[in-house]
Amino acid sequence: MSEPTRRTLSRWFTKTAMLVADAADQELVPVDAWPELTDAMPGGIRVGLARLRRPRQPLDLEIEYEADGDRRAARLTAVALQVDDLVGLVTRRSSVTPATTLWPIRSHVLRWTTLPVVNRLSDLMIGL
Repeated sequence: MSEPTRRTLSRWFTKTAMLVADAADQELVPVDAWPELTDAMPGGIRVGLARLRRPRQPLDLEIEYEADGDRRAARLTAVALQVDDLVGLVTRRSSVTPATTLWPIRSHVLRWTTLPVVNRLSDLMIGL
């Protein structure tokens, strides 16, 4: 997958995850950083790709929260977006494991056949 394609796909997944987070009254990317998506990726965002085995529906999402320090509130940490059998994982964490890193670009080799396959979207949230 070429670098421009990876950049575009990363930006699309990030934009969609930001809007999902906003609709849930959460913040994945600070609102003042939203304009960066016009021509770049916001800092600190990681995007991973995986495949979903036997998707039951063409579109789905999963949101991951973590409790903050005082245990009274939860903070959104990741959004997994499924389109057919492709899943994009957008997170502020340092890793997208078990997904294959799409952004930041670390390698120019990304093949459909080597993407990890998960049974459920929640499988991508394990270990985040």
